[in-house]
Amino acid sequence: MKYSSSLLESSSLFSRNSEEKTDVKEKVPQQVAFVSVGSGSSGNCYYFSSPQGSLLIDVGVPIRMVEHALQSVGKSLCQIDAILVTHGHSDHTRNVARLSVLYDLPVIATQEVFLLLDSLKTRFKIFPKNRIVIKEEDSLVRGGFKIESFAVPHDCPETVGYTLTFENFRLALLTDVGHYLPQHYSIARSCNHLILESNFDREMLINGGYPYPLKQRIASDLGHTGNYEAALFLSQVYHSKMQRVWLCHLSKDNNTPDCCYKTFQDVLEQRGIPLESLLSILPRFKATPLYLFNLRQNELAIDSENRSAEVAV
Repeated sequence: MKYSSSLLESSSLFSRNSEEKTDVKEKVPQQVAFVSVGSGSSGNCYYFSSPQGSLLIDVGVPIRMVEHALQSVGKSLCQIDAILVTHGHSDHTRNVARLSVLYDLPVIATQEVFLLLDSLKTRFKIFPKNRIVIKEEDSLVRGGFKIESFAVPHDCPETVGYTLTFENFRLALLTDVGHYLPQHYSIARSCNHLILESNFDREMLINGGYPYPLKQRIASDLGHTGNYEAALFLSQVYHSKMQRVWLCHLSKDNNTPDCCYKTFQDVLEQRGIPLESLLSILPRFKATPLYLFNLRQNELAIDSENRSAEVAV
């Protein structure tokens, strides 16, 4: 099956000469930019920038991977204003402390996340001046974005999701969600972009080779979100001003992009919701192209210089 690059976007981290890059702000000053560096149980990391600064959410991937991904779009880790952390599992935190120390970056996280990071046997400890402790439901401003945290049910203490707002751009990140809470619906309906976990296909999980206790954990109310549950959630929060939904954290063993897309197609088309330019699946091991949201025109586009080709699945 083939579908367009809007569904599964990927790009080489090494394909462009950094000397040829220009700063995004110089090209289109009034815009918000987004790059997924990696998404899945092997590591998660997301980059966002506004005309006033930039953020990372989670650093579960190698630092070199983040460096190359940002270089490929003309950015640098030295420009980051803060690292946000969703929760303490290693696929989200593996290199948070190290990156914070090496680049002197503030970290925004709950107290439980800082306690977990401090307990790790590593020489990299986040400096006290770079610790910004938030609650499960909190609000602050960094990198030009209004950041709001909200509680997420998961088998890790004080797991949170985030909304990022800059002018007419508003995005919610819902990942590692055991089950949806009532406030998640109102939060998603208030956004024009979503990053939504779609971790597993239930039949693949049931019939797969994972030990039964692990299967129970993944499918539990404190585990992850399945394709059908995520598709049903989207069908209930979708509105006409929603521009893009990125599906994240797909399991390598219990899901495929094709299976994931087919489930969303079945659920959304029954409700008359268009898929053509709505859904994108974030790759596990590669950075996406640079997504650009034009604040004046209220439009989302992909950087034409860094757009991946059609992908066969």
